[in-house]
Amino acid sequence: MGKKKVAILLCDDHYPEAIEQFGDYSQTLAKLFDDGFELYGSWNCYLDEFPTANQQLEADIWLVSGSKYSVNDDDSWVAQLEQLVKQLDEKQKRLFGICFGHQMIHKALGGKVEQRKEGFAVGLKPVYIDDFSSLPLSGESLLFMHQEEVTSLGKGFRRIGYSEHCENAVTIDQKGNLTVQYHPEFVIDFFALLCQRVEFDNKQAIVEACYQGKERYHRQSSNFIKALNHYLLSV
Repeated sequence: MGKKKVAILLCDDHYPEAIEQFGDYSQTLAKLFDDGFELYGSWNCYLDEFPTANQQLEADIWLVSGSKYSVNDDDSWVAQLEQLVKQLDEKQKRLFGICFGHQMIHKALGGKVEQRKEGFAVGLKPVYIDDFSSLPLSGESLLFMHQEEVTSLGKGFRRIGYSEHCENAVTIDQKGNLTVQYHPEFVIDFFALLCQRVEFDNKQAIVEACYQGKERYHRQSSNFIKALNHYLLSV
C-alpha cells in the first residue's frame, strides 16, 4: 500500500518574523504528518492560487489551514475556496480542517459560522472527546486562537469533541472528514510570537500560562498528532 497524498490549501502565511524562526506555514503544516503520508502540493488560496480539476483528483487528503481572515469575508478567494471544498467533498476526497479550515468546511457544507459573543478565545484550553477512541482526549490542553465559531454543523457532521468555551471543537462525518477548532500545528514559542500581533484581553497572563504548561503541552500535543495520523491513515 502506497503513502497517502496530502494537499494543503493555505489560507494565510506566517508573519515575516515567524518565518525566520519557524519556516513558512506550509512547512509547519507538513510536519503534522508522519512517514505514512507524502506531500502532493500546496496552494496559496489567499493569493488566488487553486488546484486544477485534475489536481483535485490526485491527493487523498485535503488540509484547509488556519487564517486570520474570516470565512464570512466577501473576498473572492474565500468564495472560491468554499466552492472548492464542496467539489472535493463531492469527489469523495477526505477533508481535514484547522481553525479557519474547520469553519470553512462546515460553512461550505451547509453549516453556520458566527462571531463569538465573548470575543477572542486564546490560549491553552482543555478538550474532551465524546466516545471516539481514535482521537482520545480527556482534558488535554490544546492551543486555541479564534473569534468566530461553528454554531451549526455542516451536513452529515457530528460533534465528537468540545471545550468549555467551544461546543464544536472537534467534528467528523461518516466519510472520514475531520475538523478541529484548535491548532495542533502550533508550538508554544510560535504561539507566543503570534500573540504579539493579535489584540485580546489578559494577553500577558495567557502567554505566561502557555509557557508554564509548555512541557505538558508538547507531550499531549505529540500524543494527539500520533492519534491524528493513525486516524487519517485509516479513513
